[in-house]
Amino acid sequence: MAPTWNAMSMSKPPAEMSGFIFICKGGEDMKKMIREGKFRMKANEIQKVKRIKKGMTIFLYDYSEMRFHGIWKSKTPGYKNEAKKYAATPAEIQVERQNEYNSLPIGYFKTILHYSHKCNNTRFYTELDGDQVQKMAEVFNKGIRV
Repeated sequence: MAPTWNAMSMSKPPAEMSGFIFICKGGEDMKKMIREGKFRMKANEIQKVKRIKKGMTIFLYDYSEMRFHGIWKSKTPGYKNEAKKYAATPAEIQVERQNEYNSLPIGYFKTILHYSHKCNNTRFYTELDGDQVQKMAEVFNKGIRV
C-alpha cells in the first residue's frame, strides 16, 4: 500500500533554515490568510515560526487538498501575536506573494521534502534548507503561471 502524503508538521533539528512551509486547512481560512498577507500556525509551532527571518522564502500548503499554493517572501520575522496569544493560531508572519502560480499537488514535491522516519515517511518537515527552497521554486517556475 502506498504511503499517504499528508503534511502534519514535524520538528527537525535544523542546520541553516532558508525557507518554511506554512500548513493550513484551505477554504475560507486560507483565502483570508492570503488576502490579509498574514500566515498563521498553531501555538505549538511558535518556536519554529520565530526562526523565520525577514525576506525568507515561504510556501503555503493546504493539507485538505494536499496542494502547494505558490511562493511568498516574509515581510517580517516570525512572531507570536500577543493580541491572539490565547487564539488557536498565534504564530504568524506577514508575507507578500512573489508571483501568481497555479497550485500544485504534493506529488510534485515529494522527492524534495524531507520526511520523518518515525512516521513511515508520511509527514514532512516544515523547515527547508537552501537546496530544497531552490528546487521547490524551480518546480513552480516550470509550472504554468496564472
